[in-house]
Amino acid sequence: MKKFKIYSVILILIALAIFAAPGDIGAYQYLSGLVVNFSDFSFVRSITAGYEYAYVGTTNGITRFNISKGMWDLPLTGVSGLLGGDILCIQTSRNDEYLWVETELGKFEYNRTHNFWTRINQFPPDDGFVRHLRPEPVYFAPQGFNYLPNGVLVDFENRRFPLTDIIDDGWSNLWIGTWGLGVIRADNSNYQMELLNYGLLYQDVSCLSVHDGRLWVGGELTESLRHGLTIYSIENNSFNYAQPDYNRYSRTSIINDIAIGSKNAYAATNNGLLVVDNKDFKVSAVIQSSPEWGPDKALNCVAACGDSVFVGLAYGVGLIRFLDDSISFEPNLFLPDLTALSMESSDDALWIGTNRGVYRLVYASGIMEQLNIWQVSGATEIFDITIGPDKIWIATGENLIAIDPETGAVVDYPEVYSYNGVRSVDSQGDIVAAATGNGLLLFFFGKKKYHNYLYTQNDGLPSNNIKTVKFDGDYLWVGSDRGLTRFWHRHPGLYH
Repeated sequence: MKKFKIYSVILILIALAIFAAPGDIGAYQYLSGLVVNFSDFSFVRSITAGYEYAYVGTTNGITRFNISKGMWDLPLTGVSGLLGGDILCIQTSRNDEYLWVETELGKFEYNRTHNFWTRINQFPPDDGFVRHLRPEPVYFAPQGFNYLPNGVLVDFENRRFPLTDIIDDGWSNLWIGTWGLGVIRADNSNYQMELLNYGLLYQDVSCLSVHDGRLWVGGELTESLRHGLTIYSIENNSFNYAQPDYNRYSRTSIINDIAIGSKNAYAATNNGLLVVDNKDFKVSAVIQSSPEWGPDKALNCVAACGDSVFVGLAYGVGLIRFLDDSISFEPNLFLPDLTALSMESSDDALWIGTNRGVYRLVYASGIMEQLNIWQVSGATEIFDITIGPDKIWIATGENLIAIDPETGAVVDYPEVYSYNGVRSVDSQGDIVAAATGNGLLLFFFGKKKYHNYLYTQNDGLPSNNIKTVKFDGDYLWVGSDRGLTRFWHRHPGLYH
């Protein structure tokens, strides 16, 4: 009897494997609402519209614009059942209940009521409610662009953005997809174009900062033609961009870190310090490194304290003071023999992570102190430091360390070594988030026994290559090489 049961189980498993479609093996069941993924949605392949929404199929998923409310809704990303993220073709029912898409991995149907995708063999017949149009010879281009009669927008840098799809939604709107600028809305009576910005400037996200209801996003430019900082208004679900003027500043292709001051945001880039006004998001300056700091212009990290900004360099830590009418550089370097990799400013000190341990600059006395614990001494590279309410968290390539600032007690979590170390760490309440090369690692220190769990693409993340994490209330913002994820860490379905 025991052998029969074993054989029965094996046969059942084989049957399940046979009857599952080959592409469905990766169609994991995500917790509904656990993740929403944002990315560079500027490359549009296909557009459709129902009564309520205009839907945009991009190379990084589906976005949707509420036509009656005149605003963007959250993108249809992180929903179970859909394989592939490059939306080649998109079609909807008139009542917005069903959506059909084709990706690089097949055709799928979305049911709005059940919030789930299922694989299908073919699209239903098109009812003709939405008309796809050819480009007109004349459109009135958005500010900063010219329109060519062959269906191409050209900016003042002579960069070209072809129109990829045009539909008339039956409500006097033309919805125009572009290759590199996202979506444009135009009135079908006057052809006046309006850019509807939505999404990241580029998909690689390696640094985040939350301030005053806004999420500041930076990373590494990939195939996108746009560069600078993305600023996401969390409550309004809207995007602004801080982009340096090409005529005034050289191209900034990598943003390594972001710090927010009282008046300005500061971005450490591969070409100096980017200074952005907190109110209007305009770039006021790109400050090159002082000659006294060496020939390398790249800044690894940045921290703001009052009118002073500290920058991490290949050889030490530099200081920039922003006075009322001038900017001054401190000629002397802190820690000139070390590479500054990360920084965190507290009320009384600047914490500095280097290629050889952790240091602390006390603001009041100006004294530089080294943290003398064996876990971070020697040749240990410190990738991130987070000052929590009751712990100081330190991320390295081999370990995750927690220090009690009151007692000096040290606890390390060497299990992160199996995940290729920690690139970024943040804490809130009884949860600690760690960015690893194998996924998002969450540590739960609640009433139940301490445990951790690794969240991956199987849970709806767009990539396992996590680069940065930042808590914000009930949500955790996660940056990866495939975009930005809003992760609901208080989801009732999670084991806390």
